[in-house]
Amino acid sequence: MAPPTDSTALLTHNLDARQLVSCWRNIGIHGDRSCPELPAVTHCHNCPTYTQTARQLFDRPVLESLESRVPITPSPHHSTTSEVQNTSLALFRIGQDWFALPAHLFQQVVTTRPIRPIPHRSNAILNGLVNIQGELLLCVNLKNLLHLPEPTNHLPLKILPRLIIIEGEGDRWSFVVDEFQGIETIAPQQLITPPSTVLTSTQTFTHSLFTWNDCPVNCLDECLLFEALERTALS
Repeated sequence: MAPPTDSTALLTHNLDARQLVSCWRNIGIHGDRSCPELPAVTHCHNCPTYTQTARQLFDRPVLESLESRVPITPSPHHSTTSEVQNTSLALFRIGQDWFALPAHLFQQVVTTRPIRPIPHRSNAILNGLVNIQGELLLCVNLKNLLHLPEPTNHLPLKILPRLIIIEGEGDRWSFVVDEFQGIETIAPQQLITPPSTVLTSTQTFTHSLFTWNDCPVNCLDECLLFEALERTALS
């Protein structure tokens, strides 16, 4: 038998995810509870089937991203010579702090989904798994990773939670934000070096700052971010 192609591997991976969803939604804790194993395990999170599927997610090979699902792309921009170095950044807010990452990392921004904890793996950084169109993705907590303070109540901030899916370093990650602004084009002269207080509060993940709507925006270093996610969530 010929070895599976990338497309076959991708299909198998997504089939595993759909089988898990069908299991706990149809006969499990979120379905009619007719699963014969449910009385013994009490909850689907304790089921070996759920645990095995989560383990397969950690051990999966790197697959081609599903480009047809990507709704976020910077609008075409015909740059002049002086604008060649302009950068497209996606802005989002966590608590009272605004952040930016390169727009090309962003694959989807969707409404929030239930986050299912992973037995013996979920922690302060790795919240669990989310289901995006039949694909299970790791969901992480950037607030805890960046050691952000608890928001105060003196600023009337609107809360429009969104689940963001990004891809980098061969892995796809998801995380929840309190607000997603969209994509902004930033010129090099708008970027400034952050003060030492910012570097301390974000564990040096911020490589530069710029001002948007009178608010400081932290530009996160994508390499440091993905390294930290792999170290804290996949170890």
